[in-house]
Amino acid sequence: MDEKADVPVLGLAGGFALTAEGNQISIGQDASVTAIAIGGGAGESVSHNFTDVRGTVTSYLLGGGGTYSESAGVFGNVLNLNGAKLIPIQKDKALSMVKDALGDGYEEDVNEILQQLKNPGETIQAAGGALYQGGNAQDNMVNLSGTMDLSKANLYGWISPLDIVLDPSSISDGPGGDGETNHSGNTLNVGYTAEISTDQDSKTTITGEAADWHGSKVRGIYNFDNIAFYNVDPAQSALTVTDTVSLPDNVTLDLDHFAPADGGQVLKDDVLIDASGAATVKGLDKLYESGKDKYQQTLTQTYADGGVEVTGKAGLSLSSNNILSYGLRSLEDITYNTIDWQTDGTVLTLADSQKFNLANTKVHTENIGFTAKSLESITKAGDYSMTLLDTQGNKTLAAGNLTTKQGKWNISNALEGTGVASLDANGNVIYTMDTVQKKNGTEIKVDTSKQTHNALIANEAGLGILAAGRDRLDSVLTNFNGQEKGGFTFASLGGSKDTYDTGSESKTYTWNGLVGIGNEAATKDGDFSYGLFYEYGKGHYSVDGAGTGSGDAHYNGGGLMAKYMARNKNYVEGSLHFGNLKNNADSVLRSSDGSAYGYNTSSSYWSGHVGFGHIFDLTDQVESTSLGGTQRAARDLDVYGKYFYTHVGGDSFRAGDADYRLDGLDSSLLRIGARVNNRSGWNNYYYGLAWDYEFDGESNGTVSAAGLSAPIRKADIGGSSLMAEAGWKLESNQENPWEVNLSMQAHAGQHKGLGGNVYMAYHF
Repeated sequence: MDEKADVPVLGLAGGFALTAEGNQISIGQDASVTAIAIGGGAGESVSHNFTDVRGTVTSYLLGGGGTYSESAGVFGNVLNLNGAKLIPIQKDKALSMVKDALGDGYEEDVNEILQQLKNPGETIQAAGGALYQGGNAQDNMVNLSGTMDLSKANLYGWISPLDIVLDPSSISDGPGGDGETNHSGNTLNVGYTAEISTDQDSKTTITGEAADWHGSKVRGIYNFDNIAFYNVDPAQSALTVTDTVSLPDNVTLDLDHFAPADGGQVLKDDVLIDASGAATVKGLDKLYESGKDKYQQTLTQTYADGGVEVTGKAGLSLSSNNILSYGLRSLEDITYNTIDWQTDGTVLTLADSQKFNLANTKVHTENIGFTAKSLESITKAGDYSMTLLDTQGNKTLAAGNLTTKQGKWNISNALEGTGVASLDANGNVIYTMDTVQKKNGTEIKVDTSKQTHNALIANEAGLGILAAGRDRLDSVLTNFNGQEKGGFTFASLGGSKDTYDTGSESKTYTWNGLVGIGNEAATKDGDFSYGLFYEYGKGHYSVDGAGTGSGDAHYNGGGLMAKYMARNKNYVEGSLHFGNLKNNADSVLRSSDGSAYGYNTSSSYWSGHVGFGHIFDLTDQVESTSLGGTQRAARDLDVYGKYFYTHVGGDSFRAGDADYRLDGLDSSLLRIGARVNNRSGWNNYYYGLAWDYEFDGESNGTVSAAGLSAPIRKADIGGSSLMAEAGWKLESNQENPWEVNLSMQAHAGQHKGLGGNVYMAYHF
């Protein structure tokens, strides 16, 4: 029942048969059921039935499964309570339901039965399995999860009439009489939930997992062979028993999967069972004895929303007033990670000042960090100290136990500051930030972490991918010679692997190209060539700075290029193009725990260049004639000088709690070189050498968080490089309008790399 149903019935069972197995009742969160008794299954032999309650139940007896036969058995039945609301059924309501269902004449008999029961109308009995008269009860379970009020519930591993009648002797010859119960494995799972499933062979399986439990009062716990604790909230007792604890002598405690929630800001024991207010307590000492030796072990618990880890020896305790607790008995290490800054506040407090001897306790602050939001409150002098550990007057901790007296703290592994951990006169651990005096007063002394430099290296990698496109454009312009006359189309495609020395290092693996249309026309004193083009490039890069990382970048844009070749073979050329560069850095920055901060940037760019050169004929021999009638020497030397300028706009992004601002990036590159052309018919075999000098190529930025900011250590690709090239060109001529150019380039110096290019053109 998952809808908003309100179902009144005398009794409700998932299945009723001689052998009741694998039946299920599910009462959803919005459903409400009223019945005297509810069970997953009922029969002579009852096994692996499942009752799942998340909604409202008004009843006297609620169970996983029950048998109506003498000396029968209940096996593996499960009552799963997850955020349920349990209400005891009132006697008047029960009698009214009997009359409505069966007619007159039965109320008196039912009323007589109700008079013999314990606390009808005041309690609800919740059991894993129910027996009629002795028999076997094995592996039945009651699971508790979510938030519930069990203050009127009695929890049973197994239940028989003897457990719920006022006078057991009155039924010595009837149900539950002298029959002996053989029991084992009946378990109360606290902080655990289960579900039932059916496979293709119609076999049912009940499986479970840990789930949060937020504690509750419970009237009584009875007849459990085992009590297991999983995910419990330490803010309150897991179970507070107000009336009765009645457990068999063989009861055992299971903490193998115990996982308490974050302990908050007070270091104290987790109270498993508080029976200090119970009228009857039997078997709690046996439960304690079963686990006191087994669970003396090393335990790590978290506090302050996971920002503090405390490690020590754990153990059980049972107080004289029947409070069973589990927690740390000694403290070995207290480690501070990312926490909230609490001006004049306390991160962790010892609940019991006399419980621990701290002489051998180590306090670690080497990896301490603060959330950006909490640091926003630090606005004035005097707000730069707080208490990391309040020992409540325990002075057994020595200064030598502070492993890092002066250490660093950070925000999102981006901004770093320094601070000092010290002991005050009362034995408390105090943390004080280092500050600096500025014109506006006292400020926190802060700098960027080493890894922030990686963001600027990635910025330079994007510029390097654009630079590969710049070289692609330069190689295309070598084919603009004004010799062909008329229109043409062209395309160029290439790839390269480049390494840039940025102060650290970036490597790029790039594919790029451009396509366009152009025209060549004769003028009075020479030939003029020009073209319009679209460009696109994509590359993968890796950075090696403060750690390694990688990302991808791509650009697309368009522009124009032109070249004028004078009759005396002097020439001038230029280009101008615009576009957008996108950078996807997937693992360039990381958090303190090593997980990647992915980020994206998008920036406009523009680039241009001017160049001058002269072609010297090294022989008078004419090897070929162009489509436009220009004679080509068998061998010539092209000497040139070119200046390239590129500007990439800035952008910003957020990584963790830190805001990064990347400034605009400029490249000013001078190239001086020479190229030798060797022609044989239509073939041109060429090679060349050039010197590059990058005057700029500097990347800067800042990181800000919590009102604090600091500049990032710059990255810079400025400096000298050499470029060598070689290639083969099929030159167009009066018989062939096609032009093909295959080339390779190699770089050494500040810029190292190897690349290749294919150029094709068709002249109309």
